Amino acid sequence: MSSIRTEQLVQFRHRAVRDLAWACFGPPLITTGQLVAGDHLVDCLPSFDAARQDWLLALDAQPQPLMDHLGDPARRLGLYFERLWHFFLREDPHTELLAHNLPVRDGGRTLGEFDCLYHCHRRQQDVHLELAIKFYLYAPGHRAHCWLGPNSRDSLEQKLEHLLLRQTRLSSQPAAVSVLAERNITDPIREIALRGYLFRHPDQTAQLPAGAASDIPIGSWVAVSELGGFLPRLPADCLKLTRLRWLSPSRREEHEPTLLPDDIPAAVAAHFAEDDHPLLFAALSSEGVEQHRFFVVPDHWPEAADTVRGSKQG
Repeated sequence: MSSIRTEQLVQFRHRAVRDLAWACFGPPLITTGQLVAGDHLVDCLPSFDAARQDWLLALDAQPQPLMDHLGDPARRLGLYFERLWHFFLREDPHTELLAHNLPVRDGGRTLGEFDCLYHCHRRQQDVHLELAIKFYLYAPGHRAHCWLGPNSRDSLEQKLEHLLLRQTRLSSQPAAVSVLAERNITDPIREIALRGYLFRHPDQTAQLPAGAASDIPIGSWVAVSELGGFLPRLPADCLKLTRLRWLSPSRREEHEPTLLPDDIPAAVAAHFAEDDHPLLFAALSSEGVEQHRFFVVPDHWPEAADTVRGSKQG
């Protein structure tokens, strides 16, 4: 099935429409189906065909239905990602959204929840779809994990284990079977939509994780003290990306201020004076379209993130 290309994504001027296109038609972070051969698990990769392109172009011209669906801005990126998928499954003529965020309980204990349950008209089958949006930085050898989240709270290995061995197998739990039966769903197909980005230090050569495409775009990460050597590599304009702008490739919006490379150290210093979370930037082309994205992390990351987190918990 064909995925949407970056040059097709940036044709959409409305950011939420661009995020919708990237979330539903972009390439997977990891092709999880390659990791569990014979386990009846597939990657959810809707084809970006002409009809869907026309639908997105019309939505880009009149995005109010999508904005009404999204409602107030979500505080969590994962919730925003889920809402984008709910809209697609509700609106696409080939799918019918049956339920989302449906909890499964055994007595007073919650076993989990179904991210999405939908009916695929093309296959004439019901589907249990698990959604995940993740960003991982290459940090070889840290606690035996190589790809860590920006705050080092999770790793790619841990996420895949949880996703493949627990989340996608929820439908096999006896309590889940009865929840599905109430909706006339039996033995649904199990799918995963895992999207995100990988990042490595400019001095690293990272071996891609199993299941990752060889041509997947890889961003950079640098520590605060390394900015002086990294900034000369950047183009003239950059954007500081708030968390809800971490999905699709960015493009400069009308009248939006940008940062010159020389402006970045001050922006980074102001950020880390108030917040210990890594900061994400997009380096733009002369046309205002994202060419490369990079994280700035505290010095001694990821150990610094562990230390800060431990002091807060204590």
